[in-house]
Amino acid sequence: MTSTPVQLQEVVKQFSGRTVLESIDLNVHGGELLALLGPSGCGKTTALRIIAGFERADAGRVLIGGRDVSRVPASRRGVGIVFQAYSLFPHLSAEQNVAYGLAVRGLPRRERRKRAGELLELVGLAEHGAKFPHQLSGGQQQRVALARAFAVEPSVLLLDEPLSALDAFVRQQLREEIRRVQREVGTTTVLVTHDQEEALSMADRVAVMHQGRFAQIGTPSEIYRTPASSFVASFVGVVNRVPATINSNGRVGVLGAELTTSSAHRGEATALLRPEDLQIQPDPEGRALVTGTTLRGAITSIEVTWQDTPVRVDVPTGTATRFSAGDRVRITPAVDNVLVEKEAAA
Repeated sequence: MTSTPVQLQEVVKQFSGRTVLESIDLNVHGGELLALLGPSGCGKTTALRIIAGFERADAGRVLIGGRDVSRVPASRRGVGIVFQAYSLFPHLSAEQNVAYGLAVRGLPRRERRKRAGELLELVGLAEHGAKFPHQLSGGQQQRVALARAFAVEPSVLLLDEPLSALDAFVRQQLREEIRRVQREVGTTTVLVTHDQEEALSMADRVAVMHQGRFAQIGTPSEIYRTPASSFVASFVGVVNRVPATINSNGRVGVLGAELTTSSAHRGEATALLRPEDLQIQPDPEGRALVTGTTLRGAITSIEVTWQDTPVRVDVPTGTATRFSAGDRVRITPAVDNVLVEKEAAA
């Protein structure tokens, strides 16, 4: 099993005098899938291109398998890459596309065909090897691109927004497929995405980037349940911003309840609460008013106003029929600890 760690050490990158990466450090464990998640312009694609060797850092080092490859050309880093664009050769069949890198390496034709067939079977395309790219769907073409990347047995696989051009149903299928193949092959993988659901569902760990730095690195559960900042909480998932007061003993008064927080601030503040971390009950004397509902499949969002503040509460769809626009309700936190938006605290 391939198990090659990747490290960025104090990497700096500037474009036209603008700093895109500000002395970042990153350790990707051997065999894991790490997602670089963040909004456009945060530096995630630049970080990926520096690992690949397509860009050179202005300062710092890139290590692959413990070897400093900062000055090593991309072709000699042992890295495979899959882009958003499939970049398949239109005049070659799926099997020939997968085997292309093996042909460049001089493997005999019989071995190339055997390896290409194994990989096409791995990505669920065993019966499509003779088809040309124009005869395949977008999702199938991306599977061929993935198989081609694995064919040369890279020590590290880099995925640059590989699913963003596909429709939602195909994206969901390929997320599961890529994760399954990555686990089976064991290749260290770095995924660049701006899609939080993609990152949380596929990655062993997620590195959230913001303005050229890492805002937080952790497991999907850590990133979602215990965000390190208001930016992470807002970018990864949905949060309600609710007026709160931090009293002298450090407790937070919010929505009529008293919670704990790690904030050292005192006085007026803004508490960040996930929609699923709120409870809602019908109450004719309640201080919150239902303004509408939105069906989201297994859950339904109840939109309410509480002291002129819009608040979203997510409940199982089966129980949502209890609430209608105009109803008076009581909403309370279902958690003991709350993140306070420090920038808003007095």
